[in-house]
Amino acid sequence: MSKIPAIKVLSPFGLKGYTKIISFISTDNLHQIKSFSTSSGIIYNVEDLNTNGRVAKIKFVGIDTPEDVAMLTNEELMIDSDELPELNDDEIYLFKLVDNDVIFKGKKFGLVHSVQNFGAGDLLEIAILDENAEIKDTVFVPFSKECILIKDDNTVELTDFCYDNYF
Repeated sequence: MSKIPAIKVLSPFGLKGYTKIISFISTDNLHQIKSFSTSSGIIYNVEDLNTNGRVAKIKFVGIDTPEDVAMLTNEELMIDSDELPELNDDEIYLFKLVDNDVIFKGKKFGLVHSVQNFGAGDLLEIAILDENAEIKDTVFVPFSKECILIKDDNTVELTDFCYDNYF
């Protein structure tokens, strides 16, 4: 079981302890979560969640004023990865790809260093390894069927199209 970031607290909303949040998980999954924790282990139980409108808002038990919310501002709150729902066969949680091997033409090419999204879609940051298995460079490639294939063991295989266009 590992902890993963689920939301980021932005700022107080109103006078009753609500806070605006950015969610790193889908709205449906967010509604299933009953508590979040800080990286230091402090647990916050959800009292109310409102995802209608442009910005999601959440209220935690015991957080009743804007001043209470201020102590959580800019905090990323975590959930246990075990709390995430099961996925269909053709789906994967992107965080599970990090640190897995990247293969090209049957040979280890690198490792997935991170998964990023700068607004135009998900990107894999691949750490390219040299012959001594040391990182020599990193490159971003689109998380798309044209560029990568995900194997059953979460190994990432680069396509010829990806290699020809990004390396």
